[in-house]
Amino acid sequence: MSDELNALLNEDLGDIDTSRPILKETIATMRVKEMQVKSNKAETGNNLEITLVTMETLPNRKGDDVNANFPVFDIISLTPTEKYDADAIKRRLKEVRVAVHGPGEGAFGTPAEYIGLELEVKIGIQEDKTGKYSDRNVIKRYLPAGE
Repeated sequence: MSDELNALLNEDLGDIDTSRPILKETIATMRVKEMQVKSNKAETGNNLEITLVTMETLPNRKGDDVNANFPVFDIISLTPTEKYDADAIKRRLKEVRVAVHGPGEGAFGTPAEYIGLELEVKIGIQEDKTGKYSDRNVIKRYLPAGE
């Protein structure tokens, strides 16, 4: 084993930050890496799970660079609830569709049709006030194509 590799394997890792970077709130062009319909955790309905990746290096909230291809996840419930009715679901699906295809009529289509396509989004930060979870990036809004 090389001295370099041996030094790496024997280094004290106690001070290494293993938390996931949090991007600054920004507008960014992203690519759809994955999009699929999955059962929700309670298995009472379905979610549209979307993985978007950044197209360029963006700053995190500490000011450090986060390399391109950094994933940001979005989950859109496809099952109406008291707080999130069918119209709200349709509005969010239309927001995604318009971000990719531009304004106009048409159905959402299949998730597979979106893989590899680029769109602009407003990235936000969801801060956990309970201390149970880590803060995370969220997609606040899908921006219409061409704007």
